[in-house]
This record gives sequence, C-alpha cells and structure tokens, in this order.
Amino acid sequence: MPLISCPTCTHEISDQALACPKCGHPMKEQAVSGVPLQQEVVRKGGRYELIGTLVVVSGMIIGMAWSGAFGAVLFITGLCVFIYGRFY
Repeated sequence: MPLISCPTCTHEISDQALACPKCGHPMKEQAVSGVPLQQEVVRKGGRYELIGTLVVVSGMIIGMAWSGAFGAVLFITGLCVFIYGRFY
C-alpha cells in the first residue's frame, strides 16, 4: 500500500483512501457503494435556534431581575428549543 501526496495539502496518504484525512479532499469520485463522498447538508432549524436564543436571554433577564422561578422555566424552555433547532 504505497503512500501518495494529496494534491491540496501535500499530506501523505494511502493510495486506497477515498479522501484525505487532513483536508478532506476527495481522492476518488465515488465510494465503492456508489454513494457520493460529499453530500450537501440542509439544515432547517435556524428559526428554532433564534427563538430559543431569544427565550434563553429573556429567561436570564427575568431571572436576574426578579429572582423568580419563571425566569428559570423560560431559560430551560429556550435551551430545549435551541437544542431542538440545532438537530432539526
């Protein structure tokens, strides 16, 4: 198994590698299974992240101003919405 040089970063890699482990440059067009090496990832959770961030900040402000449990509930709810948006 000889080593070859990556055309992008000049890192030495195996000639059997599908992509460079350092920079990710694809070395072959498609994997053996026929699936493309790079797939476009489409995220749709940006709206939930924004709403979650606003609710977290609101909960922090309310919690610091009045020291009530309502601020903590808003904070935790906003955090859950933000995390949902990150994985959606």
